[in-house]
Amino acid sequence: MANRRSGKLWTPGLLKSRGWTKELMAQLLPRPQYRRFNGRSVPHWHRDDVRAAEATAAFQAKSRGALPRGADLQAAAAAAQAAAALLGRAWQDAPREETWPWVLAGYYHQAIVSHLPAAARGRGLRSNQISGFLNQFLSLGTRCDEAQLPGVLTHFVQAGVWLGDHPDAPLAGLVKAQYPGVLRAAAEQVIRPAGGRSAGAAADEGLSRLSAALPNLGLSLLRLLCSPSHPHQLRGPHGPEPQGRVP
Repeated sequence: MANRRSGKLWTPGLLKSRGWTKELMAQLLPRPQYRRFNGRSVPHWHRDDVRAAEATAAFQAKSRGALPRGADLQAAAAAAQAAAALLGRAWQDAPREETWPWVLAGYYHQAIVSHLPAAARGRGLRSNQISGFLNQFLSLGTRCDEAQLPGVLTHFVQAGVWLGDHPDAPLAGLVKAQYPGVLRAAAEQVIRPAGGRSAGAAADEGLSRLSAALPNLGLSLLRLLCSPSHPHQLRGPHGPEPQGRVP
């Protein structure tokens, strides 16, 4: 059993790392063989049956994508680094603002680029998923549902690795051109229903809600939110609180 990965019989764990789901196993694979392992019965499928099923349109349409390994993982990590640089340049090239929406957008930006390396270690996405996730992000520029924002940003991070491999693609150019404005527009829509609160308090609450709803990004967001001098005060992403138009 020590050579299950390279042997002729493959386990559910290995299949899942290749993009299989339980539904696809039931639909596309023959009845498994069962073998005892660590006191329990574990299903196994012959590798030839698995590979044949992976070549079908049904598998390619519904699979979760394989986890990158070896050279593929290195290539994905390089793509994530390039994507982070692309988005970083887009952010730095945008005109600076001393407003609360811009401050909150800066936290969104830092959370996105800091989590691209982790996304590179995740499962590959299909081309239609990538375009769908990137276009979903762009739509934040006109309509941002705060309840959906964590999911949209998570999907953007997952699809963002593709930007590093395809910087000259039309969709990548569109994302680069609109990226700062989309983040600012989303932040502004989060802050807008402030009621009797100050804009700063609304930004603080919006960031805290995003942190609570998005655990993977939340740790970085909370680290950015807190400062030694004032642990619950929202601060600008490049220094102290913004001045000027910020109340």
